[in-house]
Amino acid sequence: VRRSGPAWTDNGSYLVLRRLRQDVAGFRAFVDRIAADEGLDRDVVGAKLFGRYPSGAPLERVHGMPSSVDPAAGDPSRHDPSLLGAQRRLAFEFAADPDGRIVPLAAHIRKAYPRDTPTAFGGEADTQTHRLLRRGIPFGRSLPRDLPDDAATFPDDRGLVFACYQSSIARQFEWVQERFVNDPDFPRRGAGPDPVVGMVESGATISVPGARREHIDLVQRFVTTTGGGYFFTPSRSALRILATEA
Repeated sequence: VRRSGPAWTDNGSYLVLRRLRQDVAGFRAFVDRIAADEGLDRDVVGAKLFGRYPSGAPLERVHGMPSSVDPAAGDPSRHDPSLLGAQRRLAFEFAADPDGRIVPLAAHIRKAYPRDTPTAFGGEADTQTHRLLRRGIPFGRSLPRDLPDDAATFPDDRGLVFACYQSSIARQFEWVQERFVNDPDFPRRGAGPDPVVGMVESGATISVPGARREHIDLVQRFVTTTGGGYFFTPSRSALRILATEA
């Protein structure tokens, strides 16, 4: 939050909106194929790509935790993140996993916010200067797992409206998108682009720990930007000034 122009801009924020169409069926097919080819659990593959399980439980927190149920069933907290408590769901770091053996270096939540992962830009002290206040608003109908992607019943136009606030679009949103998410050599050479929202180019690969192959080919993009814009959101004091002048 800073002044970037006349007095009425003081304490305002910049808003980035993006309409993101998601290829849910394509992503599920990709996860299923990796799981079958590499001998991995489907939910684990998805968690390796996102950094979280479908329930929202963070892979970094759930991995290796003792289970209170049959070990063959896995840790119950991966299905019910409330078992972790709010602190464990949100407060975690990545530096103890420098090679991405638990959470891959290219996993979505690690690429978008590397936390204390060492980087060429200065590590966590620099990373904190690029943070965003962001939310996702779903649009379109959900695609149930047990139904085909029937365009008549479940049109393929579904996804999220991404919204984030910051004091500098260049230093925050654009930096995260260009220097973190899309760079296949961030946070380390060969890490790969973000497999969920990154710009996937020909020959792009990622590493999925536990897979039979060292590198997995990324053959398509699952998220497409179909609209959006940059906006300025004035503060309450600015609105009072504008109202008075009007």
